[in-house]
Amino acid sequence: MKAKKKEFSEAVTLAKSFMSQSMQEMYTSSTRSNNICTEGYDFHDKDILYDVNPNDNSTTEVHVRLEMYYNGLHVIGGDSVVHLNFTDLSLLSISKTIKNPITADTCDFYYDQISMQNQSSKSKELVFYSGATNTILAWDIPERGIAADGTPFIYHYIVDATTGDQVQVLSDVKTLRPTGKPRRTLNNEIEGRHTPNEDSNTETEFRCSNSEKSLGIGNTMYSMEVEISTSFSQGYYSLKDTLHNCHYTVVSLNPYSTEKNENNIDDETYDELLKKEVNIWGNGSFNDIHTAAADAHFGHAAFFDFFKSVHGRQGVFDDDTIVYSRVHVGKKFDNVYWLQKHVTYGDGDGIVSLPLVSLEFAAHEFSHGIDEATANLEYAGESGGLGEATADIFAVLVDFYTINRGAYSPNYLIGESTYCTPGMFDRSLILPSSNIVFSNSKTDALGNPMGGYDCYCKNIGKVDVHASSGVGDHFFYLLAEGTKDGRPSKTCNPGDCQIATGSKTLTGIGREKAGKIWYRALTHYFTSHTNYAGARKATIKAAKDLYGEKDNGVVKAVENAWTSVTVNGKNPK
Repeated sequence: MKAKKKEFSEAVTLAKSFMSQSMQEMYTSSTRSNNICTEGYDFHDKDILYDVNPNDNSTTEVHVRLEMYYNGLHVIGGDSVVHLNFTDLSLLSISKTIKNPITADTCDFYYDQISMQNQSSKSKELVFYSGATNTILAWDIPERGIAADGTPFIYHYIVDATTGDQVQVLSDVKTLRPTGKPRRTLNNEIEGRHTPNEDSNTETEFRCSNSEKSLGIGNTMYSMEVEISTSFSQGYYSLKDTLHNCHYTVVSLNPYSTEKNENNIDDETYDELLKKEVNIWGNGSFNDIHTAAADAHFGHAAFFDFFKSVHGRQGVFDDDTIVYSRVHVGKKFDNVYWLQKHVTYGDGDGIVSLPLVSLEFAAHEFSHGIDEATANLEYAGESGGLGEATADIFAVLVDFYTINRGAYSPNYLIGESTYCTPGMFDRSLILPSSNIVFSNSKTDALGNPMGGYDCYCKNIGKVDVHASSGVGDHFFYLLAEGTKDGRPSKTCNPGDCQIATGSKTLTGIGREKAGKIWYRALTHYFTSHTNYAGARKATIKAAKDLYGEKDNGVVKAVENAWTSVTVNGKNPK
């Protein structure tokens, strides 16, 4: 849990010292030890977590998450978590994915590049990037635009500063569905603004206080009639949630239009906080503008309640930071995304899908926020697949946790309630490849049909993160629920890739234990470049922390579940 106390500065200082020693050891063991930079490293603390013994409420361990810098430049992929014994602050271990020290030739080139940066525009930033084989000096070049499906994008092109080669593309926008290739770049500030309330003097309008507390009724599309937390001020009710970090829900006013919208409000006014004299929101159908807003508002509350009750977490950032929801975005916009502090929902096209405001979509996207606040898994390659799997897993857990919503039955499918045609869905944790039937005839980077992957296989990091997430999704289902003779979930035989063909029997440990293991692995052991092999090690370590050592049945179940999706490897000591 996160400590509700002043920052333990001594622990942070020691964590930085231990990480410096770890880098020095990396230099010593390197084959290029005579050509390595050993000066100029610095570490900034991002988060500090304390483990508490439930029997006597005593603090047992401290976990300090650090970001690495070299001579003031951010080292992307250099983040770490330093684990300390609380009693004497002795080092227990360090979780990190950086494997290669910065070399002297890169150091020398750095000084030339820094002078270039001082004369260049603010459109790019000089950084170090730690990849699979080496740590290089690079330019982080941002680009904003709109993807083929209408989703805004903010890409960061990581370009080798010495060769000019592009080595990676990162994204600030985390989406529910793949977006297609970029359609066009945004060229002006107004067109490119995605979070106007954070930059506007009107932000104060969206704050609330306990004195405004009220409870209303939401007649939602997907959760039937629910109770929602609202605010009452100056004779009007509004969708400001006094019970859940003052989260608020607004209606978007089509920010990508070049003309005035139906309410005759200029483009610069993007979001509107709805107000009513009666504290009843929506009528259960799309013909009322408040219905989708009620769904989104309730979805965040369900997400918040789950993490507070089960994991002791206070919202996305584990503090009182306000996040918000935006509904009715764009025209026939068929996606949902997380960006910075908000989730934006499209209304669907009305032919394939209805408004995308279901509870599991809300939980999925806000869980991307928790990932960013903790491990910050790089949204590309295997780490990006793990990020999507994390959002899928927590979406399902919130779905099962939230019982106060009519006759809805939770399950291991994501998005099935939003499709116009019964039987369709976005993801299945039971068998991720089962959504191939709903994809088009295109093939992915590995030559397979567009869709989820049941099993880990070579080069899976090359496919879209929404497909490679299937490995983590499938693992979680097998760990939580198990399977009998390959029913309902097939296991993976050697050589299986997208489609599992095995018929092993596994005994599940239950959603509660499986969810706590995944959450601890994410917050304590995952780092930005964690891959599937690293996730196996991290979840095994988390299972040992929570439920016992290697001979414990829970730990063995974690090992078996990973092996059953062909993520193998030597278990951590």
